[in-house]
Amino acid sequence: MKIILTSIFLCLVFVNYGYSSDIPKKYLEKNYVFKHEKKLKWLEKTGNWGKPETHGLISQNPWNLRYENKIVRDGKYSLRFEMRDGDCSKEDCPRGKKIGSMGRSEVGFFKPLNKKYKGDHGEVWYAWSMYLPKDTNHIDEAWTLTGQFKELGGSKYRNKKYPSCKDPGEEVGLRLGFRIKEEGLTLFRETCYIRENGTVPEYSVEEQIIIPTIELNKKRNNWLDFLMHVNWSFAEDGFINLWVNEDKLYEHKGINSSIPVAHKGKNPGVAFRFGIYNGNRFDPIKPQVLYYDSFKRGLTCKKTALWHDCNNLPSYKLKIEGKYLLSWYWLNIEKKTNKIIYDQFIVSDLINFQKGKYFYDKVGLSNIISDKHRKKIKIQQRRDDLIVIDGKLDLDTDDTSHVTIILKANGGLFEGMGIFDSSDKKVENIKIVLAPLN
Repeated sequence: MKIILTSIFLCLVFVNYGYSSDIPKKYLEKNYVFKHEKKLKWLEKTGNWGKPETHGLISQNPWNLRYENKIVRDGKYSLRFEMRDGDCSKEDCPRGKKIGSMGRSEVGFFKPLNKKYKGDHGEVWYAWSMYLPKDTNHIDEAWTLTGQFKELGGSKYRNKKYPSCKDPGEEVGLRLGFRIKEEGLTLFRETCYIRENGTVPEYSVEEQIIIPTIELNKKRNNWLDFLMHVNWSFAEDGFINLWVNEDKLYEHKGINSSIPVAHKGKNPGVAFRFGIYNGNRFDPIKPQVLYYDSFKRGLTCKKTALWHDCNNLPSYKLKIEGKYLLSWYWLNIEKKTNKIIYDQFIVSDLINFQKGKYFYDKVGLSNIISDKHRKKIKIQQRRDDLIVIDGKLDLDTDDTSHVTIILKANGGLFEGMGIFDSSDKKVENIKIVLAPLN
């Protein structure tokens, strides 16, 4: 009996140690550098995601990756990422127009969901949290990725078999990513597959502003809690649903994975990599810092969600009813003073909302914002007091820009603006006022 009790006690101690022991002291030392492709000690359970692992090209400076115990979402530690001017490692360093224009501090989860694929494929839930400090901004003329679901193998073999998938000149393997831009936090997807009535795969990229700058600035120095439900698929049964904090921010139905080419008997899947990855850094840049915490992957919402109520996840359903006047304005703001220097009405459209759908009763005529682009906008209602209008629009130009406009309720109206273009001196915005007519 004593032997049995002793064995049980030792097992409990071992289990408790496996999940409750602290981070080894050497990893907490100020000058410790995390090497390439090394698994990290992580105290909290991550569902079926396994342990995080450093990227094979993570920059080799002590500040690039640290454990943090002051800014934490849950548990004892978060991961702190920092990139400074010129930080890079190995093959990243010579990429671009100058040494050090591209670099990263990235960690990833590389344990596949299904052994039949090299990486995740099929239906899955993901959860993670990101903290964006107030001093971490976009880099002019450069790009900053904060997370990416990247294929593990397969893209270079696909590009060899289907040269049309090399449209941008590089391998296409990034199925979904997030980046900080002047317009805000965006979600973008790359795909290459055979379109309807097509004969060869076509490369395409879609990008949408999920949190415009105005809203993102209000969320700085706070945690953003992500929950994503995906069916990674090469067919039309694919889907993507993304919630951040109390809002649903993205929805896609249909193919979300590029045409597969198997390698060593396995089709490509994806792994989640996160941190800071940037490029086109030509001018000296200010340091960028991000924090990540609360990681989980699972097969159901309830086994994955850490900060969301699975029984009450927000939807995109339009709740407003009746006829509305949609008025468009051109509004410029001077960067130096943050003052409005131009505010001009352009045109109005008459829109009818009925049972979650909408259609145009009348489209106004304008040479500044063309009606063909206005008629293709997407209108979504995230909350009773918040509507999002998203689409590619022109503003007295031949080119279009992807514009996301958040409209907030204001005395019976909905109004807001989104960035169309930006220069050294001013920011050009498109403003919208949505007013009920009945």
